[in-house]
Amino acid sequence: MSIFRLSLSVSALLVVAAPALAQDVSVSAGVSLLTEYESNGTRQSDGPAVQGYIQADLDGFYAGIWASNVDPVILGGDRLEYDLYLGYANTVGTFSYDLGYARYYYNDSGFCCGDVIFSGEMALSDAISVGARFSSDPDGFDVINSRLYGSLSLTDAVSMDARYGDISGEDGHSYWSVGINHAVSEASAVFASFHGTSIEDEDNLFLAGVSIDFSLR
Repeated sequence: MSIFRLSLSVSALLVVAAPALAQDVSVSAGVSLLTEYESNGTRQSDGPAVQGYIQADLDGFYAGIWASNVDPVILGGDRLEYDLYLGYANTVGTFSYDLGYARYYYNDSGFCCGDVIFSGEMALSDAISVGARFSSDPDGFDVINSRLYGSLSLTDAVSMDARYGDISGEDGHSYWSVGINHAVSEASAVFASFHGTSIEDEDNLFLAGVSIDFSLR
């Protein structure tokens, strides 16, 4: 997807959302710098990745854009990935859930695919939470990406997390990771994680990064 077409999509989104923007819409953004970009256990960049997003929220509904550089050798010539997404998230007691849809674009090859995504998370205590996430392309629903994950707060600022995922289908694979996060402030964090996969030609991956989030409205 070209930057021009992406700009048109953003403009259309803003036009549709204009009446709501006069109400209680919040807009947030963020940027992350990582040693590498990993997705479902596979490398998407061969070296550092810069990722950013901008998101609008209103009464549980949200819509946003996320972007990252990718490696043209790994992804057949593409250098940039753009994801457009929207959904609804809510919390009931100690259970939170999120139902959304994401479309994935690349600067050279254009639209790749899309996913319907559902996730749910339960807080077992003030320090421990567990959850599950399921996603699939609505064009066929023949491949499902299922993921279990959990987190443990060690202190008010330091937490650990782990995940295990499985992608079904003929070319499917499993993947996993463990990581540690340190909240430097309410808006910034540093993190490190170790990733593995059942794909034979894919090496285990250690990555680290820093993220900054801020409110625009």
